This record gives sequence, C-alpha cells and structure tokens, in this order.
Amino acid sequence: MISVSKRLQAIVDWIDGTILADIGCDHAYVTIEAIRQKKVIKAYACDIAQGPLNNAKKTIEELGLQDKIECVLMDGISGLSSEVDFVVIAGMGSKTIEMILDNGDCTNRTFLLMPHKDEDSLRKYCMDHHLRIEKERMIHDGNHYYPLMKVSHDLKSTQSLNQTEIFYGKNMQKDQVFYDFMEKEQKKWSMIYQQMPEDKSDLTLQRLKAIQSLSKN
Repeated sequence: MISVSKRLQAIVDWIDGTILADIGCDHAYVTIEAIRQKKVIKAYACDIAQGPLNNAKKTIEELGLQDKIECVLMDGISGLSSEVDFVVIAGMGSKTIEMILDNGDCTNRTFLLMPHKDEDSLRKYCMDHHLRIEKERMIHDGNHYYPLMKVSHDLKSTQSLNQTEIFYGKNMQKDQVFYDFMEKEQKKWSMIYQQMPEDKSDLTLQRLKAIQSLSKN
C-alpha cells in the first residue's frame, strides 16, 4: 500500500488532464495515484536519474499499471510526447523549474508547479512568459509550507501581477493553511526588517505591507 503525503495528494487533487507527465518523478507516486484515481488515462514518469526510475518501474509493475504508466529517462520537458497535455513539476527550486520551462514546449499544456523556494521569482517568470496562473493554494506538510500553482499557457494575453501577488500568489485560496503561513511570514519578515539598515529596507517593507493586506484580522 502506497502512503501518499499531503503534498503529493494535493498535487493529485488538482490534476485534470488526459495524458500526464511528472517531471522529477522520484517514486512515481503522483503518476500512480493519478491513474488509480482516474485523473488521467495515461502517464509518463520522467526523471533525469536511472536509479529513481528503476524504483518507480518496480512499484508500477507490482501494482499492474505498466500498461498505463511509462517510465522515461529524460531531462526536463523538451523530449515529451506531443500528446502530453498536463505536466507536474514539483520538489525543485524555482530557478530549476524556470529552466525546464525555458527549454521545453509549453504550448497547449497545463502545469502544476510546486517550488520549494523562491516562488515569487517563479510567479514573475510566469507573468513574463505567457503562463497564466489559474489558481494557487498553500500546502502544509511536515514543517514546511509549499505553494501549489496551476498554470496554463496563454499566448493571446499577458497576465498582470502586482507586487503583493508576486510575493504571495495570484488567485490564492485563502484558507486556514494560508493564514497560518502568513502569520509565520509576518514574524520572519518583521525580524528581518528590524535588523536591516534603513537604506536597504524598501523591499522588506513592501513585503510587510503585503502581509498586512492579506492578514486574516
């Protein structure tokens, strides 16, 4: 029996394509659950390393899903089949995700992105590259908060994000997890602001104002 973390289940919950590719698949739990929960009809579990793929393939075969999930040794999305319409990229830093998107074809695809750091950079990247953020939510798993972003390619228009949205999300789901995260951010950035020289504190002050505007109370 596979034990799926809150983080991975949140990803699976938002999958709504036909053919899925999970980039950096690790144990292929996302593709396995997407097939088992009938979110997609076919999936590719992709990784840059053969070791994780071997483990993934073993699990897939044990579950009898080898006719629906294919393991692919691949770096990024540049070699993806054109039939893939939904892509998951999670468990990486924003700069790595941006590089993967830069080097591949985003046309007619929807993405679930879950960076583990520098999410404001990724939001700005999306705004600058015709990737529309449809919705976001914060996931609390273990001691960490992870932003989950559903993004679609849109050449016809450019989505505009203000500074608060770049910091803390476009179309963000405002639930208790989000407000708990904002409380943590308030404490963190207040401490940073107090320790910064006055002439270098502008961006930190902007962030604190953004936090205040999004606070529950």
